[in-house]
Amino acid sequence: MATIAVVFGGGAAHGAYQAGVWAVLGPRLRPTFVIGSSIGAINAAGTARMLPEQVPQWWQHFSEAKVNGPIFLRRHFVPVLDRMLQAPKLDSRAVLAVTTSVPDFQAHVTRLDVLTAPEAREWLLASSAMPGVFSPVERAGVSYVDGGVVNDLPVDIARQIGADYVIAISGEGIGRIGSDHGDLYLKPSERLPGLFNFRPEAIANMIALGRRDAQIALKRAHFSPFHR
Repeated sequence: MATIAVVFGGGAAHGAYQAGVWAVLGPRLRPTFVIGSSIGAINAAGTARMLPEQVPQWWQHFSEAKVNGPIFLRRHFVPVLDRMLQAPKLDSRAVLAVTTSVPDFQAHVTRLDVLTAPEAREWLLASSAMPGVFSPVERAGVSYVDGGVVNDLPVDIARQIGADYVIAISGEGIGRIGSDHGDLYLKPSERLPGLFNFRPEAIANMIALGRRDAQIALKRAHFSPFHR
């Protein structure tokens, strides 16, 4: 059986776009593992504990706080993140988060689905700890920051782990990405709002765009692991 990986890129509020994509692709996929950097790691974790249609609902729920800017992520996002991580797992898929260790700036991969909810939360906060905005997260005496610093779309890591088929969903983040964009690459067909625009209208528009782009991608996919 083929090893199927779904890769979620970084991009802060642009993770709402990924949620829209997943609402369409998720019911047709049985990934072996999911992996992400930054907000992509958080979305990857969400796919393992929420049904595909619940992921955009989750994004709409926390956006209703009507708080904008980077401070939102820690003050208002953490309680919602905790509730998501306490939900039961849907299946046996592995969930991986990419962080960046400092000062050596090496990619670090952590498997989240085998951890307790508090431990998983700390790694997700580390993966989304954008330098200059959030403080590094200390784990076992090592400092970690945003995974997107060294690998914003970790398709190459998914290949190294053993993925035969990779679906990569961009978040239009500002970190580095490699030349391998996966076997199916989805990125926004329209310009997205600012990285820290968590306003409900912006979130809703990005979710809708993600749905549209995913529907188009499905029509164009000739050979794929999707269940029709």
